[in-house]
Amino acid sequence: MRVRCPHCDEGLKTQPDKLDPAPLDGPMPVLAQCPNPFCGWGGKLGVQVTRTTKPSRSAAATETATP
Repeated sequence: MRVRCPHCDEGLKTQPDKLDPAPLDGPMPVLAQCPNPFCGWGGKLGVQVTRTTKPSRSAAATETATP
């Protein structure tokens, strides 16, 4: 996934916000910074998985997903 700067359209650098832990039922907070030295925009994004379209092939994931 590529996230673009809302001001200059440069690709943003992102990292998880370790000071603001993700809630169990909401979006994961992600810090974003524009690398363009003439822009410098920064902000916080919220990333959330809304549904699974293809289950994992991992045996560990299958075991934990089965009730």
